Amino acid sequence: MAERPELTEAERPPLRVVRVIARLNIGGPAIQAAVLTSGLDTRRFESTLVTGTEDDREGNMLSLASGEDFVAGVEPVVIPALGRSPSPLRDALAFLSLLRFMRKLRPDVVHTHTAKAGTLGRLAAWLTGVPVIVHTFHGNVFSGYFSPAVSRLIVTWERALSRISTAVIAISQRQADELVDLGFAESKIRVIPLGLPLGRFKTRSAEDCAMARQALGIAPDSVAVGFVARLVPVKNPELMVEAVAELAKVHSNVCLVVAGDGPLREAVVEAASLHGVELKMLGWRSDLGEVYGALDVVALSSHNEGLPVALIEAMASGVPVASTDVGGVADLLENGQIGELAKADPRSLANAIESAMRSSKSRTERARESVLNRFGEERLVSDIANLYEELAESKHRRISRRSRRYAMAQTG
Repeated sequence: MAERPELTEAERPPLRVVRVIARLNIGGPAIQAAVLTSGLDTRRFESTLVTGTEDDREGNMLSLASGEDFVAGVEPVVIPALGRSPSPLRDALAFLSLLRFMRKLRPDVVHTHTAKAGTLGRLAAWLTGVPVIVHTFHGNVFSGYFSPAVSRLIVTWERALSRISTAVIAISQRQADELVDLGFAESKIRVIPLGLPLGRFKTRSAEDCAMARQALGIAPDSVAVGFVARLVPVKNPELMVEAVAELAKVHSNVCLVVAGDGPLREAVVEAASLHGVELKMLGWRSDLGEVYGALDVVALSSHNEGLPVALIEAMASGVPVASTDVGGVADLLENGQIGELAKADPRSLANAIESAMRSSKSRTERARESVLNRFGEERLVSDIANLYEELAESKHRRISRRSRRYAMAQTG
């Protein structure tokens, strides 16, 4: 039987895209998944977001951001067995659910975010013949999470998964270089930085900042150091407490303001009490624009980062920043030109926070302009759309056949 002619460009239906993420907890990966699901042109893409469930205290990004444009219309397919915590039984059930879902929908593109979803989603896509498989490394689990032996096993496994991937995305050039150094094929790596809904973060007048501080119970003369993060080991919040304790030796009125939650909440409270650090625990907040307005500086103390959302949002709000020099932070801060970099020790981080507090107005304005130009959601959506279409073009014969089969299955 003669093979049917290929579909012309005008006849081609939108690319069916399935985006898989382990859970929509508060953080950059979930924001990216929502931005792409809501932002891609529906004439070119049919997007479906598949997610699992959050652990205790992780927060749900869709609930927290309810009412924001970037989550408008995002209604994920939830696989209850899918989540961050390892469980052989639940992981097997989640994998079978993903297999069934992909066999039914027959997507043209599967794009995974986060490590667990990257494993289960890519294997399910490969086994069901999905033409284009993409994975984004938001941070990576190669350092800061596990022992050296376990980390080596993870690197080996991720390299194997990259072989069945059409492309892998690094969110900074430094991260891309690290992947190459670890043996990932350079030809498959694309650098596409984060894209965030930054329009809600603005510089504020002195009066607005004073009102924000009053609302949070921060004294007018306090030095308010913000820590906006999940309270988990990789974020190393105990180091932040120790750094603020060092800073308090110079500034007696220092206050550490923590916006976030997680399993280390009690440990942070205990460490602050031990070191005599004034602490305000805000939990998860939906009004981060107001919170940033109350802060003198935002700092991070992580063992590992991709591109930290908190620093980007803070700079977009006109707040100076400091961070340990890990992952893509140096790329974000232009090697210290628009923010301070520190070693992973209390004194170095305290010095970086002190230097950030003295940032000139022109420096904070330059930082704001930089992140608005580099990390807007429109740029991300455009970059990803172009990548999907480029990769799909290289697989257009397979996609055309899948589209016909999918249409036949739908009609009958």
